[in-house]
Amino acid sequence: MVYEARRVRRFSAAFGHVATALSLCAAPVAGQDPLDDARAATAGQVIERLRDASEGIVRGAGPTLRDSAVSAVASVRAAADHLEAVIGDRRDVTTRDLDGDAERAALRAMVALTIAEDFAAALRTCLPEDVANLLASFGENVRRMVGIGREWSGDAPRVVRATSTTGPFPYTMRAGIPDTLSLAGTGLSTDSCGPATATIAFPDGTRSEVVAMGQGDGTVALGLPPLPEPGTYDIELRLRRRRLLVFCGSERTSLSINVLPPAPFGIRYTVSTTRAITREIVWNAGELKRANESCGEAVTAASVFRLPEGWTYASHEWIVYLDSGVVREHERVRGNAVSVQYRVPARGGSFCGGAIRMIHGRMEIRGVQTTTEPGPSVKGEFGRRLDFGGSLTIPLGLDAGEGWDISEWTIDVRLVHPDGSVHAIQPGGGSGTGAGSFDWDPVTGELTISAPGGCRTGPRADDPSRPHHGSP
Repeated sequence: MVYEARRVRRFSAAFGHVATALSLCAAPVAGQDPLDDARAATAGQVIERLRDASEGIVRGAGPTLRDSAVSAVASVRAAADHLEAVIGDRRDVTTRDLDGDAERAALRAMVALTIAEDFAAALRTCLPEDVANLLASFGENVRRMVGIGREWSGDAPRVVRATSTTGPFPYTMRAGIPDTLSLAGTGLSTDSCGPATATIAFPDGTRSEVVAMGQGDGTVALGLPPLPEPGTYDIELRLRRRRLLVFCGSERTSLSINVLPPAPFGIRYTVSTTRAITREIVWNAGELKRANESCGEAVTAASVFRLPEGWTYASHEWIVYLDSGVVREHERVRGNAVSVQYRVPARGGSFCGGAIRMIHGRMEIRGVQTTTEPGPSVKGEFGRRLDFGGSLTIPLGLDAGEGWDISEWTIDVRLVHPDGSVHAIQPGGGSGTGAGSFDWDPVTGELTISAPGGCRTGPRADDPSRPHHGSP
């Protein structure tokens, strides 16, 4: 892809310049009660939304993963059935106005609803090739937080949302990248009894403490080290909470996170340039000297003043020593030369006694000459990989050298797909096109590369015309 400097425009990939933006899905606002939306709904609306989310997840998973999806949403459907059995004819009562068994059933349903709708929304818009693994952790988290079939306390700590900076799905992160997992839910405030602590269990059975920090607003942040192996990891969160206004006690909750394989797209790029330097010359193109001693007729003549070969005309100027009534009738620029047609009047006065008419001057032509040659270039294979919908900016800092300007760029950017195939991407178009794109800013010398969009702008997951999820 070639760009000329004098016509360059900034190709935007819709995301602007950012060093990295690995998730295009909206994350919850810190400190916001994740159940606020569900609390404002009626019991009947919660039931219907639970069933809609379940069906959306099953459809969004695609036909090959249907059985896994049906298993994953079993607790969601059970929560809807349980609430429907408990409330009887109170479907139009707002969930926050229920009491007793109905209140507990509604809270359980709202927890299931929040987790399910977050996952359903991600499945509709952010569709990596990791859905099979994610369904397993989703189902496990719903079972833990909803607890159908066992004693359920409404004020026990529960993680309703878990969002990371490296994955588009809830309760996930990417392998090989340290991450901060933000946990929001119910009963996560630590009061003044001491900090939260957490332990992560590795697939081989070993356990390790991780940094946990209560945010004071009902959220807890977990600082997770790079986890090299994809898989499902269990995290136990321990909270110190006040009891009876005086005593402090420990309460625990757990969650599962799915560590996805490393970001799928490798990056190769080549940027070549042509550099140009423009020189100026003020050229003495020659003198014009012509006299007319006749008494009867004016003399008309023409002269051509020319720059040396290889120089382009820019402007010209006369330096006149003597110009006694001479008329320059035409001056035309032709190529790198100036042609002049002029008329020198005859002598006048009694008995032709007037002064001899003449012209004596010099033509100076200002010329420019542009020299081009190959300029600086850079070729690289960036060590960092891009997630679906992710982008990063590489500062290239190409310096043409003193007196030189970059007149043209040739940019080639390629993404290495998970199957090893290499595909060239084009400028602009946004990251939702399915092919990726790049943005070159000649002013700052920054190259921004965007991977194929994990967030689709096409058919939703519940649209039967939507292609199968195996295509990124």
